[in-house]
Amino acid sequence: MDTVEGISVSAPLFLVSAMQPCSLCGKENKVAALATNNLSVEEEDDGFLLSYVEQLPAELLVEIHKRHPNFAIRYSMTAGDSYFMTVCQCGGHYGDHYVHKQLLNQAFRAPDDVTVQELPLAGTWVIPCAYSQSLSVGELLDREAIRTANS
Repeated sequence: MDTVEGISVSAPLFLVSAMQPCSLCGKENKVAALATNNLSVEEEDDGFLLSYVEQLPAELLVEIHKRHPNFAIRYSMTAGDSYFMTVCQCGGHYGDHYVHKQLLNQAFRAPDDVTVQELPLAGTWVIPCAYSQSLSVGELLDREAIRTANS
């Protein structure tokens, strides 16, 4: 698992979610990942899914748990480390590799099946994590920002 220490993530920060079956019990659960358009990395202006998030500031975690209470730190044998991920009621967990694949596929093929919620916080946080970049995620975040501004 290659995380980057010291990535600055600035608001707005979004919780992106979709449905995915549990690999242990088969139950459909809402899986989630953090996303933003604002990273302190030299990249294009696409959307970014944060992955392998090792730590979160308390105020972010409170807002995430209001919307996605089954987001917790668990050990991933695939990644060889612990990070925040969706956890099923049966105890199974959804690793970022599989969740991001699901979210990116749905963002591209069925964007209306993806829920995007802006977290109501302002600021910049340093979060130890990795990230993936996607034009489809950027479009989802832009659509939510416009919807929120028009509400």
